[in-house]
Order: sequence, then C-alpha cells, then structure tokens
Amino acid sequence: MRLPAASSLIGLLTLMAVPQLALAQVPALEQGVEAFNTGEFRRSLRLLRQAVPSLQDAEALGRAQLYIGLNQAYLGQKAQARQAFESALAQDPTLVVDPVQIKPDVVQLFRTTRASVRGQLSVEGGAPGSVVLVDGARRGAAPLTLTLPVGRHHVQLADSAGSVQHRQWVVVYHGRLSQVRVKARAPRADVPVFKPGPTRRPRVVSPPPLPPVETPPSRRRLWTWVAAGGAVVVSAVGLGLVLSGSSDHEEYLTTYDCERFKELEGSIPRKYTASHVMFGLGGALAATAVVLYVLEGRRGQRIDDRVGLVIGSAGGLRLSF
Repeated sequence: MRLPAASSLIGLLTLMAVPQLALAQVPALEQGVEAFNTGEFRRSLRLLRQAVPSLQDAEALGRAQLYIGLNQAYLGQKAQARQAFESALAQDPTLVVDPVQIKPDVVQLFRTTRASVRGQLSVEGGAPGSVVLVDGARRGAAPLTLTLPVGRHHVQLADSAGSVQHRQWVVVYHGRLSQVRVKARAPRADVPVFKPGPTRRPRVVSPPPLPPVETPPSRRRLWTWVAAGGAVVVSAVGLGLVLSGSSDHEEYLTTYDCERFKELEGSIPRKYTASHVMFGLGGALAATAVVLYVLEGRRGQRIDDRVGLVIGSAGGLRLSF
C-alpha cells in the first residue's frame, strides 16, 4: 500500500512543478526581448532559444520566433532570420514590426517573408454578380477562393451597381482556409415602386446685377502676408526639427557610445515635441492668414475699421491692427 501512496505523491509534485517551469520561461522570453531592445543581440538570441521549447501558447511562441529573427537579421544572418520570420507568422499571422524602431532593411526582409507565407480565403454569398474586393483591390466575382499573404485583410462585397453590401476584417492563416459567408439580401415585396411624374422646367429668375467691387490696394493685404510668412517660417523650423530628430534616431539605433546613447535618448523626444509645437503654431498662423485675407479684402474696407484693441479704459487709448 505504500508504493501507490508514494507514486501518487510523486505525481502530485510533478504536476505542481510543470506549471512553475512553464511560468519560469515567461521571464526568459521578456528578458530576451529586453536584451534585444538594449542591443545585446547574442544574449537575446540565447535567452529566446532557451524559452522556445517550453512555450505552448501560439501568440507567445510567435513573438519569441519574431525576436529570434530580428536578432539574426541584426547579426547579418539573413537566411536564418527569414526562417524564423516564417515560423513566427505561421504561429501568429497578425505580427508586425515597428518601422520606426527597426532598421529599414530588416523591416523590408520581414515584409518580403510575409508575402511568401500564404493561406487561402473563400468568399461566398451576396447578391448575384457580387464583386469581391480585398484591401481595396477588385479580385473577381463571388463565390471566390483566393491565395493571400497571411495577416489581416479587409474584405468587401459589392453588388453590380457598386454599392457595398458587406465589409469585415479577416485573418488569413498559414496553410488554412478562412471563410467569409454573406447572406443574400432579398428585395422587400411590400415597398411600392415609385414612378416619377412629368417633370416641369424650373423658372429661371435672373438676379439683379451686382455693384462693382472696389479692388483693394495691395497694402491692405499687409497682415495677411505677415501671417502667411510666419506660418511658412515656423513650419520650416518644425520640419528641420523632425529631420534632425530622425537623424538622431538612426544614430541612436547604431551607436555603441554609452554617453552618446544617453544624450540621444533625451534629445530625440525634445526635438519631436518642439516640432509638434512648431507645426501647431504654423497651422494657427495659416488659419489666421486665411481669416485676414477675407477681412482685408471685403469690399476694399480697411481692416483697422473692423478690428481693434482698446487698451486702458481710463485714457481711452485705441490701438488698431
């Protein structure tokens, strides 16, 4: 009787240890991701490979394979990176990479790999002669089966007149068939058919002639051009800050100098924030220029006859602009 009791105890301890082992691999995955974000590509690759065998969730496994491919791409192992990207997309086809944080050549490698990993999409139903559009492109008449790259796709079903009957987002998985079935809309029998009667030509009434409009002299557009010029200058400064921040961001991804890394880490957000302020100010000046253009040119009146600022109620001083 002791042997069954001992084996039961051992089995219970084993069941308790397995979830803890699986949970222990989750920090390994996060540590691998963090190591990639700090530029420790070989350490990140080692941690991720240790975490992969115990991952059971498709989303976590796909994320691990994605970062394995990113590490290999940064280390120059393009063929291995492509295989890792294929494995990641087979697990989770909704994976994407951030084109701001990842180098352009690595982003292009990931997009090329996605185009080669394919699944099938079947669209059925709708009114007779319905047309299938996928991601805005016309693909043929329903029913229709297509081979598409894995990931999210926007599917629309339009009738022969071009009116959209149905639209939805569909995820296409590797080696699987995703289906979209649309119920046909039957015409309502209780709606009477409208027959228009004879049309009558509308009576045209000529408007009275407009009085001649005095063309304002060019000096009356002074404040319009001041505001427009200010909008151009401020927007140019904002654009310069964006270009400078982009250059610093590329250096931030490639530098190995710790002091320069910390300096760029603080300067990039400040430049982007300043550029947003400049673009906002430029937009406000542009809107002001439009308003001033209308006010300064209305029937040749002077803008200082309509817009003014009273300063000092005691002295009654009035400053017009």
